[in-house]
Amino acid sequence: MPRQLVVVLAVVVAAQVIAEAFVDFEVQTAILTLVELVDVLLVVGYTGWLVWRGMRRRDDLRTYLYGRRLILLMMGCSWGLLFFSPRAAAVGVIGWLSYVGIQIFLDTALGRRMRGRGRSLSPSRTLALSFMGLIFAGTVLLLFPAATMDGKGTSLTDAVFTMASATSVTGLIVQDTGTYFTSFGLGVILVVMQTGAIGIMVLAASFAVLVGGRLPGRETEELQEAGFGDVMDVTTVEGLKRLIRAVTITTLVIEGIGAVLLFVFWATGLMPLREQYDSIGGALWWCVFHSVSAFCHAGFSLEPSSLVSWVENPFVCFTFVLLITLGAFGFPVLADLAIGEHYKGSLRQVWRRYHIQTRVVLLTTLVLNGAGMLMFLFFEYDSALDGLSMWGKLNASLFQSVTLRSAGFNTVDIGLITAPTLIFCVVYMFIGSAPASTGGGVRTTTATVVVMAIRAMLRGRDDIEIFGRTLPKSIVYRSISIVLIAGLICATFLMLVTATQRHLAFDKLIFETVSAFGTVGLSMGVTSELDGTGKWLLSILMYFGRVGPMTLALAVGERAVTRAYQYPEGRMAVG
Repeated sequence: MPRQLVVVLAVVVAAQVIAEAFVDFEVQTAILTLVELVDVLLVVGYTGWLVWRGMRRRDDLRTYLYGRRLILLMMGCSWGLLFFSPRAAAVGVIGWLSYVGIQIFLDTALGRRMRGRGRSLSPSRTLALSFMGLIFAGTVLLLFPAATMDGKGTSLTDAVFTMASATSVTGLIVQDTGTYFTSFGLGVILVVMQTGAIGIMVLAASFAVLVGGRLPGRETEELQEAGFGDVMDVTTVEGLKRLIRAVTITTLVIEGIGAVLLFVFWATGLMPLREQYDSIGGALWWCVFHSVSAFCHAGFSLEPSSLVSWVENPFVCFTFVLLITLGAFGFPVLADLAIGEHYKGSLRQVWRRYHIQTRVVLLTTLVLNGAGMLMFLFFEYDSALDGLSMWGKLNASLFQSVTLRSAGFNTVDIGLITAPTLIFCVVYMFIGSAPASTGGGVRTTTATVVVMAIRAMLRGRDDIEIFGRTLPKSIVYRSISIVLIAGLICATFLMLVTATQRHLAFDKLIFETVSAFGTVGLSMGVTSELDGTGKWLLSILMYFGRVGPMTLALAVGERAVTRAYQYPEGRMAVG
């Protein structure tokens, strides 16, 4: 890649940013037309340059092309987009040029120093800083006038809140997503929530492999802690590459299937959309956006009332339940479920071949979904579910039970729920989804370990056993610590929120606070009524909810020490 091309990239990006952000419509159109022309010339010129370089290396053409497979893929996408949208092609060109530009920068002395400092960071700090950087980048983009329908841009407070919600895949909103943001703003939200869901740590590890071809030890530890190490080998570069490939393909395939199903429902009349999206292009965008949002547990919807319009539509509800459930399992569980050798013999033999984490996640999900459905149906039969048919009540009860654990979509008005339902909703939102999943909360496995520890204590046993396995004490202590610290964080922020938002009901603030920490995104309708202080508090809480449990688990593991001495035993009365 000629370094002069990076200079061209900088000029193109600067022109496009200026045009999108600060110029009136007529001048903007002229600049963007010129930018699109330059982008087309770059695509044609760089394609010719690659072909010329390849023809000079006929002896190792296959190796030459394989080493540039990512750039060639981006180039192919750019060529395809040229026939549909020059503006989209411009974004594609900027994408692959940015990738190459970053590679060149990392080869400089400053880039090498930055890589060295990055490798010296602990996994917990890397994770926290990565999410903070993603929030910052998204906030800057939402400040552009081109991000909002009114052409004024998002206010700083609302931009930070929206990006914290998208990065943590929460879904709490202070502005109606479908009517307030333009396609540019919605694109930013889509990319940020996709990135936040997959996990900065996996993307950072993949970037390290693509650029440097080797894996620092810190990143290996981080992926092992996330649960990948027990189902895939991440101790080598090749193992990590396979992991990254599996995660990426799994995400795109599941989201793609979900989008295709929703599009088929629209095309066959089973899922009517508003006039704004009642076209092939509009429906396709609606389906892709909601499929990504559902699998990522983001909860962002282009509909003002989420999915209330389809409360009795089994096709739409089942598709969303499937996407949400698969996202809640976590990538280690999905990888374990995809191993074909498991499915030989009887059901009992298949069950025993699953990893212990897979069995815990599957059983916990089944119990929580079933119990939640029955409780929601019982307490809300004549309240939030009033007016629905019996099928609609069952359908809505199951959907709410599934979405409570971090998804954020709803098919009934959450503001109508009764006090008993609010209590179990808070518990479900606090528990959340599985480790290394697209959801949040303290995690289902953490809650299961705590319950099993209480069970062992009541039986007078020292060992905590699950499915014929004894859990290490370190996992038990870590789980109890996560639950207690998470509860303390929620309590602290609840006090701050109630002290500053006295004009709002206490029960609604409890729901809102736990929803933010659990990165759920469900609301009783008070998010838009928060003042600036309340929005900033919940933005910080959403950030803690996304990185907090995982960062705490990593930090505890990093500080594990073994002492050569032990104090004498002491006893005291408790309880």
